[in-house]
Amino acid sequence: MTQKPQVIITTAHKLTDSQKKSVIKEVKQKVGTGFELQEVVNPQVVGGLKITVGQKEFDVTVAGKLAKLKSQLPTATATSAIKLSLDQRKKIKKALEEAHGPINFEEVVDENVVGGIKLRVGSAEYDGTIKTKLNKIQALLKQQF
Repeated sequence: MTQKPQVIITTAHKLTDSQKKSVIKEVKQKVGTGFELQEVVNPQVVGGLKITVGQKEFDVTVAGKLAKLKSQLPTATATSAIKLSLDQRKKIKKALEEAHGPINFEEVVDENVVGGIKLRVGSAEYDGTIKTKLNKIQALLKQQF
């Protein structure tokens, strides 16, 4: 005989009979009628509930929804040939936040960057890579000759 899937409903407060019936109705539409329902009360759950079916968890709590929201902060990307040290990351992020306000900071390691660093925040870019500096010198020399 196959074992019934276990459905665990986690909420901050015990569900009323009406709420429980409503949840059971929705779960039946998703997993069928053969399941075991377990209700767990966890006061740490804020606004909503978590539904666990087997190994899958569906988090429809306020915290779960907020975690899925994409940040509205601009993203700053630092591209360099090697991984930045923790101190370098902190200094770069601090300088970018002083210029642009709060940001999400991402680091990209690109072995094609010979040296230096390229920073991008939105459409603004500062390219301090050696390649760009050499290209500028080359353009300057071409103008003079």
